[in-house]
Amino acid sequence: MKPSKRLRSSIALSPPTLKFNILLSCFGSAKNIADPGVLARMGQIFNKDDDETQAFHFHLESYRHFPVNLDVISWLGVWYVKSELYEKAIQFFERAAQIQPTEVKWRLMVTSCHRRMGAYQKALVLYEQIHVDYPDNLECLRYLVAICKDLGQKYEHHQQALAKLERENAAKINSQTNTTQQQATPQQQQQQSMNRPASGTSQ
Repeated sequence: MKPSKRLRSSIALSPPTLKFNILLSCFGSAKNIADPGVLARMGQIFNKDDDETQAFHFHLESYRHFPVNLDVISWLGVWYVKSELYEKAIQFFERAAQIQPTEVKWRLMVTSCHRRMGAYQKALVLYEQIHVDYPDNLECLRYLVAICKDLGQKYEHHQQALAKLERENAAKINSQTNTTQQQATPQQQQQQSMNRPASGTSQ
């Protein structure tokens, strides 16, 4: 059973706790809710109400019914990171990487969890693998340099690659800025021309 359009509108305008009570009235009890979208929405409501315990419960229930919602998976992974339960967080970020294999951030999050756990050798291997697949990823290179320094390993080649990539990115940004300014110049000139008094106009 889904809330009517009118009821959904009233939910959107209600305070967080009232929203929850309205949603419950549609289903009789939270235990009766099996719609992953509704469960995720309830998790968002509790999260906005700063009730992380209930927010976690409903996000987890939503995931149990529909384990491919990346917003829910990401929320749960971050929740476990905040709770310093990195092994659990890894499970969710790895799941996200399976669903969205071309998105590098999930692999970076997995590797970050290993680093936070103190598994530096494992993190180093994962960062190196990411760097092979995404050689232009600045975040990966920065962590590679840092972790190599921490482990007392050679890092100069990564440092050089990082410096080169940062220069290229800076040059690209400057080029885009200059292009934008050049494109704006004719408009500015036209505006200035319109603001000039016409010749022969009386003072």
